[in-house]
Amino acid sequence: MLSFKQYLEERVVTIHPHLYNSHDEYTKAKHDFVKSHWDELQKSYAPMGGYAAAASPEELADSLHTIKGVKRNGKVVAWTGYKDQYGRKATVSSTDGSDEGKKGYREISKEDDRMKRAWAEKSGPAARIADKMGSNKVPNSEAEKLTGKEIISKDEDGHHYERMIGGHIHKKAIYGHPKIDR
Repeated sequence: MLSFKQYLEERVVTIHPHLYNSHDEYTKAKHDFVKSHWDELQKSYAPMGGYAAAASPEELADSLHTIKGVKRNGKVVAWTGYKDQYGRKATVSSTDGSDEGKKGYREISKEDDRMKRAWAEKSGPAARIADKMGSNKVPNSEAEKLTGKEIISKDEDGHHYERMIGGHIHKKAIYGHPKIDR
């Protein structure tokens, strides 16, 4: 039977500054991780025209504060990257496309919602998963404040909104638990 530490090492990847001996070691770990998963990320976002928030692995790695991943059989099958913005904002998620990867993505999302420790703008399959899981919905009246971006329109449902990302209009919704004063 595996010890708890072995279990975590075989099932979880965490890149966070408090887990490294130096800033250089932490930065290298972020860059190496994102670079090794960049092509997979592009495949995950292909149905939406690709990942538009960063033009390169280096740009994405520099924007992230924390990376969480799920491993199966020694391979990362799903991961989410976060930046510090009104708490922990999930800005990117990816899977390897396998059933295990999709399950891993749901595990990360469910844990973030249950622990009330992160929030994210979502659309498409990610939003459908959040709805199915019963994730906390944030009113679209908070979207401009939370994203720091101009909101083009807000749906009457009080949840969805549209904004520009990478020169294209995207319909989004916010789920989770941002740290805001209401």
